[in-house]
Amino acid sequence: MSKVNNWIMEMEDYTADAAEEVLSQLEDVTSKETILSNILEYVKERMEIVDESYIKEYFETNIDEWRFEFNSKYI
Repeated sequence: MSKVNNWIMEMEDYTADAAEEVLSQLEDVTSKETILSNILEYVKERMEIVDESYIKEYFETNIDEWRFEFNSKYI
């Protein structure tokens, strides 16, 4: 695989890990914007270079699945 594909896969993995951590820690209903902000922060701490627009798109595509998987609520 190319370095770009590896980078994208790593970003997706970190985004999914962040979603699990963030959504499982939320006790109150919160906004998707707050969740996304926390996810972006998590990924940025672990990767030198990130594509925020890709992470946002990946987040939007998967948030409903993750929400049920991690038993979280959001508005």
